[in-house]
Amino acid sequence: AAGAPEASRLEQRLRMAEEREREHVKSAELWQNIIASQGDDLKKREEQLAELRGEIAAAREQAAKTEEEAEKVRQREQQLEARIEQLAAEGSELRASLDAKAAEVAAAKLEGEDGARKAASAAEAIRSETEAARVCAEEWKAKYNRMVQDNSRTITELGTLKTRHDNLNKEAKELREKTASLSG
Repeated sequence: AAGAPEASRLEQRLRMAEEREREHVKSAELWQNIIASQGDDLKKREEQLAELRGEIAAAREQAAKTEEEAEKVRQREQQLEARIEQLAAEGSELRASLDAKAAEVAAAKLEGEDGARKAASAAEAIRSETEAARVCAEEWKAKYNRMVQDNSRTITELGTLKTRHDNLNKEAKELREKTASLSG
């Protein structure tokens, strides 16, 4: 008779131990699911980070190309300006020559005026081309500035993502340690 209450108490303790074991198994499964979910999230974040790094590299490459093209436009503009000065000097020389020969033949005068008109027309054409090159250079400069701003925003976003990535790594490490302590 005395063994029955002891057996009943032992059975009750056994049931409680089995219940604790089931709860422990459920808890371990829950933590494993959480860790798996965090691992997937971490993998996605790493993929996003890699993608962003690729975009930054492409943007930097494009910025370098844009700078090269802008430099070419600046060099062309300098060449055109030098040509304008040369043509302006030629025009001035031609006008001086025409003034000196004005007393000579009317045909020579007409020929000189025709040459001056051509030089002025060429100078105007070059001025127009220089203005177009200047406008193009300004457009490239604006595009370059936009790309620099875009790169700055991308770098800021990359910093934010890195911080989030580091936080997720820390959380994952803590979860692994908790899981290890729960399993142990």
